[in-house]
Amino acid sequence: MDWQERSRRLAGPEKIAKLEKSHVLLFGLGGVGSFAAEALARSGVGKLSLVEYDQIIDSNRNRQLPALVGTVGQNKIDVCAARLKEINPDLELVLYPFKMTAENLPSILAAGRPDFIADAIDDLAAKVQLIVTARHEDIPIISSMGAGYRLDPSQLAIGDISQTHTCPLARRLRRSLKEAGITKDLPVVWSKENPLPDQDTIQGEDEGSGSRNTADKVRKGPASMIFVPASAGLLLASYIIRNL
Repeated sequence: MDWQERSRRLAGPEKIAKLEKSHVLLFGLGGVGSFAAEALARSGVGKLSLVEYDQIIDSNRNRQLPALVGTVGQNKIDVCAARLKEINPDLELVLYPFKMTAENLPSILAAGRPDFIADAIDDLAAKVQLIVTARHEDIPIISSMGAGYRLDPSQLAIGDISQTHTCPLARRLRRSLKEAGITKDLPVVWSKENPLPDQDTIQGEDEGSGSRNTADKVRKGPASMIFVPASAGLLLASYIIRNL
């Protein structure tokens, strides 16, 4: 049975053949990145390079594809890789089970120049480094903005970084990229939805312990559910597939 039969009927055999020869480098396998990786694999991309250092924890189960009761404690990259090979056994996978830094990024790119880079990381400094390097190396890249503290995926959009508003991460990224001389020509997935308040913080303020709960919020990461991160990951992959 031809597992890509429906894709081929939609896109045409020439375009599916081109995807099979394409290489996408994806940074981050969290709520956004795990869905982007799966969509890229199911779309027939022939080679995926994945960069992810984190392990699955119990609080990932509400939104991340690799997170199950039985996978808690395992490396996200290993669980995702096994799942992707079950989707497409012919998929070529290159795994980088460590955190991207300014020091190791050149070696990642030198190991195999990708046709496209997908940025699904939430560390601002790493985001800036990745985008600046991609621009310097003339490698197409699309970057995901904040997906936490939101519930409405219909307010997601794909646009240029210069068009973004409302999103705090996009605002900080614009400022940092401006210092690097980049103000436009960067496609991003971003949300027009105003971030919702953290319920733990609200409760803490009601109880007179707002500072403690704010610190807990930072330690635990942004509050989120599956709808916006997953949809952002699918938009990220869709943009890449359409451009390839």
